[in-house]
Amino acid sequence: MVRLPLLDAYEIADAVTDAGADALVISAPPRGTARDPKSGQLITGRVYGPMVKPIALHAVERIAQRIDEIPIIGAGGIHSPQDARDFIEVGATAVQVDSATWINPTVLEQIARDLGGNIVTRESGALPDEWHPGMGDTEQEQRRRAKKNDDGGKSAHNPN
Repeated sequence: MVRLPLLDAYEIADAVTDAGADALVISAPPRGTARDPKSGQLITGRVYGPMVKPIALHAVERIAQRIDEIPIIGAGGIHSPQDARDFIEVGATAVQVDSATWINPTVLEQIARDLGGNIVTRESGALPDEWHPGMGDTEQEQRRRAKKNDDGGKSAHNPN
């Protein structure tokens, strides 16, 4: 009998839910084959990165439609705040970010702030080098302190 991978995922999700799991992490990295540039041998393994998102997103959506007793954590191909929001929109309670942090370590903070509603917006009158999309409160405060130290501590509140 040939079984579709998503049917296997349904059975596994049902089984672990019935067994008392506290949450499910759903991802769908496909298998692939590539030539190892060092050895020249063909190797097989899982494929990771942004191209996994459509497959994982579909799996999360389908399983979330069947299982509502426990939280679902979506994983696979999440490289931006929008990617994370897409998983939440199809039924994930939370997301897991992995390969994106190897490429851009600050993306995890950007995703967390975006999902938490803590995006820093551009201040009125800010110059382009004083702000960028994804800037966090911590970075903004560090810049303010550095600017204050650069001007010798002089400001509107401390003219001396």
